[in-house]
Amino acid sequence: MRAVLEIDGRMPDLNDWRDAIQASPHKGNDMCHENANRARKLALQQRLPKFEGPVMITFFWVEPNARRDLDNIGGSARKWIIDGLVKAGVLGNDSQRWVRGIQEFVAHDPLEPRIIVEITDEMDFLKKGL
Repeated sequence: MRAVLEIDGRMPDLNDWRDAIQASPHKGNDMCHENANRARKLALQQRLPKFEGPVMITFFWVEPNARRDLDNIGGSARKWIIDGLVKAGVLGNDSQRWVRGIQEFVAHDPLEPRIIVEITDEMDFLKKGL
C-alpha cells in the first residue's frame, strides 16, 4: 500500500524552532503543536489510509530556493509530520516498530514550495528492491 500527503508551502526549519525555544519554551512548544496539527488535519482531509504495520517514509522538500540546508529543513518538520500522521490514525505509532526507514530529497520550485510525504508499507518497499 502507498499513500501520499501533500502540504502546501514550507514548515519552520530547525533554526526557527531553536530560536522559538530560546525566546520562550512555550513558543517552541506551540510551534510543535501547530505544525503537527497542520499535518494531522491535512492527512484527514486527504483521506490517507490507515497503515496496519511497518512503513517507510520518503520526504520530498520542494523549496523555493537553495538557501536552507537539508538538515535544517527536515530536522523538526519530519518529527511534526510523523506526529501528525499518528494523531490522524494513519500510523499506529512513531516508534521503530512502525517507522522502519526515512528518506529525504530536496528540489526547487520558486512558484510552488511544498512538502510531499510518501508512505509505503514495508513489504511494498522491499518488493521494489534496495
